[in-house]
Amino acid sequence: MKPTGLTNLIVALCAAAMLTACHGRRDAQLQMNVAERLMSTQPDSALAILQRIPPSATIGRATAARYALLKSMALDKNYIDTTTFDVLQPAIDYYGRHGSPDEQLRTFYYQGRIYQNRGDDNQAMKSFLNAAEVKGELHDTLLYANLLVAQGLLYFKQYKIAEYIDNNLKAAGLYKAIGRKHYEILSYFHALTGETMLENKHRADSIMSVIEHFAVQNPDETDDNYIVAFISHTVNFGSKEEIEKLLNQLDDTDGLESSTVMDLVNGSVKIGDFERAMKYMERVTIGNTNYDSLKYFAVKAVALDSCGRHKEALENYKAYNIVMQRQHTNLFEHNLNQALSEHQLEISHLTTIREHDRIIYLSISAALTLLLATTFVYHRYRQNRSRRIIAEYEVNAQRLEIEALISEQARLKELLEERNERPAQINEILKSHLDMLNGLLAREITQDNDYTEPYNDWIQTVHNDQKKFMDSMRLAFAASHARLMEHLERHGLTTDEIYYICLCAIGLRSKEIGEYIQKRRHYVISHEIRKKLGLDEHETNLGRYIRQMIEEFDR
Repeated sequence: MKPTGLTNLIVALCAAAMLTACHGRRDAQLQMNVAERLMSTQPDSALAILQRIPPSATIGRATAARYALLKSMALDKNYIDTTTFDVLQPAIDYYGRHGSPDEQLRTFYYQGRIYQNRGDDNQAMKSFLNAAEVKGELHDTLLYANLLVAQGLLYFKQYKIAEYIDNNLKAAGLYKAIGRKHYEILSYFHALTGETMLENKHRADSIMSVIEHFAVQNPDETDDNYIVAFISHTVNFGSKEEIEKLLNQLDDTDGLESSTVMDLVNGSVKIGDFERAMKYMERVTIGNTNYDSLKYFAVKAVALDSCGRHKEALENYKAYNIVMQRQHTNLFEHNLNQALSEHQLEISHLTTIREHDRIIYLSISAALTLLLATTFVYHRYRQNRSRRIIAEYEVNAQRLEIEALISEQARLKELLEERNERPAQINEILKSHLDMLNGLLAREITQDNDYTEPYNDWIQTVHNDQKKFMDSMRLAFAASHARLMEHLERHGLTTDEIYYICLCAIGLRSKEIGEYIQKRRHYVISHEIRKKLGLDEHETNLGRYIRQMIEEFDR
């Protein structure tokens, strides 16, 4: 069917839509890249860029997840506290199993921040613990330091002061590494607060010395937090003279927060200036948190008791107990400790699984190692056994060859010593062969090639005039083993085959014979000899068989 004009229009519109969508997605990615670069320094600009990206440009799980995470980051950095997961949810769904370690860390962190905004500290702690457990190489140092501080705040609410201190000291080190001085000193302030609560003077002194050094080196970065830290440290760990000097300096100071003014109340009580203590107490108001309320009632009760106003002091002690009970109830209702317990159980369970897997892995590895070791030992045993058998065979073969040489040598000596009349040519041949056998025998016994000069001369003769040498061999063996030669000729052996047998008889191997006679068909010659003599191909060694025949015919 031919396409109509309407069909062509639809195809064109679809193609244009696809091109527009592709272009839109590429443009969205570029805008997200810009927003991410501006996130730390200009979060308001980053948020504005993200808000201009249309929903149609964030199609696809990975793209939607990235947009959701970046927008959640931008909202948080612009102090826009969200209490729902409408924005972040695509990132939670995707980065739970995908994405880089940094993307997973950010997702868990901002999930925890939303839980904090909702007042669900238990779920917030779970998210922060999951963030801290992210595996792999992390590059967002600032976010990890922020995570430690946020988690530390939850520890503080649980009165886990040691953990609160540890988190802030770690965060201070990270902030220092990336040049965030303001955040670094704030973390030291928090750590000092914790050490003061635990009354750890030595550690508090150390942290205070760091803060003082920082104030000297960075006067522009020093703010009211330094004054707060100095007051708290002096009041809690200073001498009476130091406290009195501090109070005199601050008598006319206004604008101090209630928590700091309560430190001045405690300082006044310590030096016995109760009138000043009550004067400061009048400037204090109850804070919004349970911690501020507890501190207020505790400080006021001490101040009133010191002034002899015991009834009012008792009322404040009662108020302190009520707030403390409310705090405990709040902890149990929100199951804040439950997050740690559940996380520890999860880690314990994972550890048990990993230990179980490790035992299985080690068992399999041990079994495979044992199998490989057994195979190796068996292979070496077979190899050594084969070598031993071959060595024994070679020793026996060498012994038999030496015996053959000795026997042939003795036979030639006997022939030369006999007084029968033989042509001088035959005697020269026999003497030449005797010299050659003497050299071979010396080489075999001593394994020293220096003894083989007559043998080498003989080999050179073979190469120079093979026919002459073959004739001399036939004559020598005809003289020394006449019956054997007749037997071979009766079986139809050719001249080359008889020559081959002569070389076998004096102990040369098949390879050596092939080299010396320079005939590639020496294997064929060996096969033909066996066939004519009625020998099986693998029945016995040809040289050994010929030597046995020599012994039988020479008896």
